[in-house]
Amino acid sequence: MARKRSNQVYIEMQPINFVLLWHMHQPDYRNYETGEFMLPWVYLHAIKDYTDMVSHLEAHPSMKAVVNFVPVLLDQLEDYAAQFATGKIRDPLLRLLAAPDLEQVSASDRLRVFDSCFRSNHVTMMQPYPAYKRLYDMHETLRGHGEAELAYLSAQYLADLLVWYHLAWTGESVRRSNETVVRLMTQGGGFSHADRVQLLGLIGDLIQGLIPRYRKLAESGTVLEICPSSNLRTHAVDAGAVRAEIERVRGDGYGIDEEQFAEGVACIAAPVADGSMAMGISVPVERYRSLRPELIDAVVAVAGSAAAPQMPAAGDA
Repeated sequence: MARKRSNQVYIEMQPINFVLLWHMHQPDYRNYETGEFMLPWVYLHAIKDYTDMVSHLEAHPSMKAVVNFVPVLLDQLEDYAAQFATGKIRDPLLRLLAAPDLEQVSASDRLRVFDSCFRSNHVTMMQPYPAYKRLYDMHETLRGHGEAELAYLSAQYLADLLVWYHLAWTGESVRRSNETVVRLMTQGGGFSHADRVQLLGLIGDLIQGLIPRYRKLAESGTVLEICPSSNLRTHAVDAGAVRAEIERVRGDGYGIDEEQFAEGVACIAAPVADGSMAMGISVPVERYRSLRPELIDAVVAVAGSAAAPQMPAAGDA
């Protein structure tokens, strides 16, 4: 409704219901036979995005938000917290960060450092830090003369690269306030074993304190609800069961999630023609149940005739 007063027009706005929901999700990166984490994305996002979000909420207690953690993400965060509590680290990149003598690491571990520590958005996470960018430039210059040339990169280079990678992944709230991070960033290089152990300890503190910080906000009313799905245990976590499920999906040519991720929602996915990725749809579970065969046929047909898009190179995203 519009009202006119003098030469001005005032528009009365009807209030709307608005929900600010932050959805945190990661797949399971663990090898269930060895217990090792095969990729570091859970702990990296924990010390960056999940930490920054809780920091923002703590700084603005009048805000109201709903925070959703996918159950398997919560499970992995608790796993990491337990690793730091016991000192038995099952993530190879974290072990390398605190390795006493990087001169003695294996060739495969050296390659792991090189392959892992440049996996970031180079515009936002590398270019702002000249010391980190210089390490990348050194690597690329040597690699340009052949992979064998990377043998010239020293243990100190590995130490500096491991430290800078983790510094770049720390959240803005941490970089602004934590004395250890400020000191290491100011130092710029020549990081000692003690420096690396101190950084590892900070990572452990951030991860161990993360969920308790969200729970405290829930108790205060800033976070209205921390709402993980209630059906984590319906996901297969036994190695044999996982393999059997993979074989079933491979044989059927499609995969189905019927309220495993969220109540009231069903998903169907199938691989594209070259098998490099999948396409899927999400629908209300009632519609899925009434149109199951037609929906499956449609997803499989569209995916089977599609070509995978060209993906950007690592660091370009």
